[in-house]
Amino acid sequence: MKKYTKKICLIGPEGVGKTSLIRRYVDNKFDDKYISTIGVSLSNKLIKVPDSYDIELILWDLEGFTSKGLHFPTTYLSGASGFVFTCDINNEDSFRSTQKICSELYTKFEDKACFSVALNKTDLLQEEESHQLKKAREIFKDTPPIDFIPTSAKQDNKVGELFSHLSKYLVDYDIPNFRF
Repeated sequence: MKKYTKKICLIGPEGVGKTSLIRRYVDNKFDDKYISTIGVSLSNKLIKVPDSYDIELILWDLEGFTSKGLHFPTTYLSGASGFVFTCDINNEDSFRSTQKICSELYTKFEDKACFSVALNKTDLLQEEESHQLKKAREIFKDTPPIDFIPTSAKQDNKVGELFSHLSKYLVDYDIPNFRF
């Protein structure tokens, strides 16, 4: 049986739920308390696809950025084969700031990595979900990710789908671990 190891970085503004998505996915837990990530936090998850392959995901929870940009060294991104750009589905400013960072990284990685967008916090949705998805697609039109997935770490809504879809894509398209 073939085994893969893939590094996935979660990137987004402060407070959008990157840590909560990882905690829900890896430990099936959620905590309402906001804990800011300083630097980076690592988690692992092994996925076994019966009669096919195993894939170990190394999930890098990167410190949230502010309007001033990234607060972590870009060397943290070295070795990544996938990115989950995380936004708050209720905050259009988080779409715009995340897209700006996504665009910068897209020019570095181009076709060497997969990009997904998690529109988190659907449990707090203020507007129609399809309206927010349309806004996000418009904002990200120049840096197209493989998908937009509305998620809720709190309600465990589509969190597994987010990571399993990205993982399958990484394996199916044999996306290597990128090096600077």
